[in-house]
Amino acid sequence: MKPANQIIGQVLRVGIGVLTAIMIGGVTIGSAQESVSVRATLMTGGVPVDDPSAAAWSSAPPATFPMSPQVHWQNRIQEVTVKDVIVRALHDGKQVAVLVEYADPTQDPDDAAALEFMVGDKKAHFAHGQPMLQVEGGPVNIWF
Repeated sequence: MKPANQIIGQVLRVGIGVLTAIMIGGVTIGSAQESVSVRATLMTGGVPVDDPSAAAWSSAPPATFPMSPQVHWQNRIQEVTVKDVIVRALHDGKQVAVLVEYADPTQDPDDAAALEFMVGDKKAHFAHGQPMLQVEGGPVNIWF
């Protein structure tokens, strides 16, 4: 067991290292994402499943999710073209509709999105729920 002064020294060194990395990297602590999930807003009448410009969408609070490059595979993508997506959801008790918005600099009409839902109480790993050595995730249901 290490003496208390060695443990405190290690904690201080790690803390100083993290703060230095934040300051050098230009990351602001205030930019942390506040919303980690999307809650569907209940509405009366049918949900606008085929009208992304319907006025009803303004009643659903937006949740912004930053995108990250695909680095888990051999052919790595180092830079993302879409920096973040804004997601809103509405439901009427029978149907749910999800609106995903993003700025696409490529204007590629073949874009698509998959939605991942946790199944059960165990938090899912972000990579489609697949197990990884570092993270034990719960099962997911993916809509594409």
